[in-house]
Amino acid sequence: MTYPHRWQVYYNLGMTYLQMGRLVAAEENLRRAAEAPVPVFQACLRLSEVQQKQGKLDAAIATLEAAHLKFPERPEATLQLAETLILAGKKDRARKYLEQIISNAPDSPWASQARTVLKGQ
Repeated sequence: MTYPHRWQVYYNLGMTYLQMGRLVAAEENLRRAAEAPVPVFQACLRLSEVQQKQGKLDAAIATLEAAHLKFPERPEATLQLAETLILAGKKDRARKYLEQIISNAPDSPWASQARTVLKGQ
């Protein structure tokens, strides 16, 4: 009852299950938080990490693409999306997102990280 939205509770449960190694329960609760009417941003990132641990790269990419659209002001989702695309062997798609991060805020730490990832390709 102390949370204004119950979706934060789902995030907390998901993180607890993740720490316990219960990936299925973590995924379920993080998905609820990420897909809520008022989505929890960090839940999107953690959900994609859980999906990657389960070998669900396409699901992780879809989660991060949704986060990229829902939270365009949060470049960490876009950077994680690009890194996941690279992991999945989709370097051309990743490049587009990395270049977008760099062009949106060229002097930011996120742009610096994007440049580093681009050099590693």
